[in-house]
Amino acid sequence: MSGVDISDLKKEKLSDGQFPAKPKSDFRFHITEAVHKDIQNHAKADKSVEICGVLVGKWEKDENGPFALVTENIRCDSATSKFAEVTFTHESWSHINAEMDSKYSDLRIIGWYHSHPDFGIFLSDRDVFIHENFFSGAGQVAYVVDPVRDLEGVFTWKDGKPEPIAHYWIGDRIRTVDAVTRSTAPPQMSPVAAPGAANSQPALEEPSFLPFLTTCLAWMSLFLLGYLVGGLRPYPDQTLIEQGAVARFGYTKLMKLGLKDELTAVQQHTRDIYQEFEKLPTPSAELSEEELAEAQERRKLIVAKLALHAQAVELIKNKYSLTSAEKLAVQRLIEENEAELQGTALAKKSSSEETKTAPA
Repeated sequence: MSGVDISDLKKEKLSDGQFPAKPKSDFRFHITEAVHKDIQNHAKADKSVEICGVLVGKWEKDENGPFALVTENIRCDSATSKFAEVTFTHESWSHINAEMDSKYSDLRIIGWYHSHPDFGIFLSDRDVFIHENFFSGAGQVAYVVDPVRDLEGVFTWKDGKPEPIAHYWIGDRIRTVDAVTRSTAPPQMSPVAAPGAANSQPALEEPSFLPFLTTCLAWMSLFLLGYLVGGLRPYPDQTLIEQGAVARFGYTKLMKLGLKDELTAVQQHTRDIYQEFEKLPTPSAELSEEELAEAQERRKLIVAKLALHAQAVELIKNKYSLTSAEKLAVQRLIEENEAELQGTALAKKSSSEETKTAPA
């Protein structure tokens, strides 16, 4: 994704229209009261998970430039939602396409919406990925709501990146955007929800080590348990337990260190395929209308599947890979515990040898 900007919308052929309110910016975004209310109700129905859907309407222009009118929305209840993340699935897009074909064939998908319950208004890395791969049109927006704090904001394309706009219209009301560049979730939020917030802008906010520290303490408890159990056994068995604990810890935890690099390579390969596919010529005009329509549908399906595949890789990478801070912490933890356990083993071995050589 490079160079996509909202100003590119001016180059498209848009029908003439009248914006419902006085313009205050180069690009204007308007959402009806009914759609706004339905999205709010959707977000507040279950504040324990994120929800999502698409914004439906049309783009028009007047003497002041292009604007977007959102008159409908489609809920994606089949999307995968859990805690601090939401994912569009193949079933979601099948539902969206069916709704567009049956109800809104004369309208366009203006963008998407999703909730950040008690996280504030921002786009996480995962959100940006979804926006880049599914809503990359110059006029497509990302609408984010926080049903807990009663905040909301709209993001449009600016120099290839989604940026918050200063304000937009809800009916005849002007709403100032409550968007920021990172999560504003309070530090005392649950460890389960923390990763979603940390993915937003890691360079701009201090990482939260509380969840990871808790995990480290749990690992330390396992070490202690192994040590105590080992203390009840003869020396050879105890050494095996200690060495096995260190080896198992290193294998089960440090094996993650290479996962991110491997997934990044797979992800890049997927993007390369996607880019090459986009270079394919459109179906020949010599095809019949039925064949042409079928070819176009197949092309859309392949593009959607490739995008879903890339999204799945991104989600796996974010979920299972260790951050740089976690890598350092785990490495330090292993080194310290391995040294401590080896020191204990050597001390006990030395003590045992002294006992054997001592005169009776």
